[in-house]
Amino acid sequence: MDIIKTIQTFFTKKGTYLEENNQKKWRYLSFISILIIAVFIFFTYEIKDPSIEVEKELKQVATKEYLEKKIIESLNENKIEDSIIYRDMAEYLNIDLSEELSKKLEEKNTFFSKVKSNTHDFGESFVTGESDSMAGLAGSTISDMLIVGDIRDLSLEGQKLVSGEEYDSLVMGLAAIGVGMSASQLVTLGGSSSLKISTSIMKFAKKTNNLTKKFTKNFSSLLSKSMDYSKLKSIDFKDTKNLKTNFASFGKTIDLKHTKELFENISILSKNVSSKIDTIKLLKYVDNTDDLKRLNKISAKFGSKTKGVFKILGKNALTIGEFIINFTLGLIIQLFSLIISLVVFVASFKSKLMIFNFVKNRV
Repeated sequence: MDIIKTIQTFFTKKGTYLEENNQKKWRYLSFISILIIAVFIFFTYEIKDPSIEVEKELKQVATKEYLEKKIIESLNENKIEDSIIYRDMAEYLNIDLSEELSKKLEEKNTFFSKVKSNTHDFGESFVTGESDSMAGLAGSTISDMLIVGDIRDLSLEGQKLVSGEEYDSLVMGLAAIGVGMSASQLVTLGGSSSLKISTSIMKFAKKTNNLTKKFTKNFSSLLSKSMDYSKLKSIDFKDTKNLKTNFASFGKTIDLKHTKELFENISILSKNVSSKIDTIKLLKYVDNTDDLKRLNKISAKFGSKTKGVFKILGKNALTIGEFIINFTLGLIIQLFSLIISLVVFVASFKSKLMIFNFVKNRV
């Protein structure tokens, strides 16, 4: 009975002390939590931008020996554009190529050969919308800006839809947006030329197999939320002359709030790398909208050299910084959990020890 009374007396007299002590412990715990968060922010400040870690990796991989080997291989395979990409990366990394190799590269890269190839690609792409060069993209983009390309693609894919054949929903959806924007009906998208070009870039990328299956599926899903393809079956797609007029009522039902951000990111990427054809070729590394955002961060630093970065590092360029951040975050969380466990253990141990000593002295 004496022991019980002693313990009751302890909690009565010392209750205020224990409460104040607990408050101090929580203040200490809050301070420790803030300190850990500050440490995490400090250590991840430099790696929150993936381009920093990408550049470190690039310098390790792209040595003089590596770049010269790649240039020689590209020249032997007559891939002049690839050899120029590697040469540009050597310049970016301040690597001096051998004089003999530089001369050979210059001889291969003649103005006449480029003009001859590009003139043909421009005309072909304006008519068919298919090619895989800068001139080809220019022809396709101008064709789309003049609505010729969108009418052509909408008619071809629309006829397949109506007849029950397999059709490319992505190309048809993008063409539908193009026709709608030309008619100034897509107020949610604003009808700006930059976004019109973004749709043309995406369509060209799909036709030239520069979109991954995952990104195609992801983007198609977003497009399906913007329009009801089943309503297109009532349109006469064979009448290309009046297709724009016949399409007007359907165009008013298109709502691109689900895809607006994606188109804007495509536009940003195109501006960062200063090339639409480079934008298209970079899209083959993208699987989802998060990849596209990371690609934009990298392209904001490397600009026109972004294609070279991915030529050397491949898709790993998108995951290098992310891995380090996730690893650091996991480490911080484990450390935080350990500290909390220690604080709770020490607090519990001290309380029990204090009660034991108090009771012992009383008894």
